[in-house]
Amino acid sequence: MKLYDRYIMLETLQVLTVGTFAILGIFYGTAEFQNVLDMMTASGLSLHTVLTIMALQLPTGMVYSLPSGVVMAVMLVLIRSSRDCEVMALQLLGVPLLRVLLPFLVMGLISSVANFLVSEYAAPQCRDLARRLFIIAANKAQRPFPDRTELRLEEISLDGRV
Repeated sequence: MKLYDRYIMLETLQVLTVGTFAILGIFYGTAEFQNVLDMMTASGLSLHTVLTIMALQLPTGMVYSLPSGVVMAVMLVLIRSSRDCEVMALQLLGVPLLRVLLPFLVMGLISSVANFLVSEYAAPQCRDLARRLFIIAANKAQRPFPDRTELRLEEISLDGRV
């Protein structure tokens, strides 16, 4: 990798990390936080179990927040480099525009492949494990669902299992 590629990748990864975790934090700070409170109050689950279930939901959250994080990172790095006239300086030196944008394209390709791998392999297993943990913990809780008469998990997969 050339110096320019490393510089752009480092800048983009910094903003990507902040952007992805900001979007993930907003998601977990609003919708998921209410679910956590509901789980703790309605089913009597311990805080450790609820935090474990939330941690198992992180790969799913990453699948949803990584693409927007990449878009934000590329946009912010390009805006900053344009404002600092770095793109114009590279073009004045004779660097083609495609070469200037190549690190961003590679970053998008790598993040797309990573997002696909997480969504196909890690996220479904983590969601299934979180559901199993919730059912096991709800059955062992001291006061499982005191205001409900029954507990149902209604999701039918393609092979007909519930």
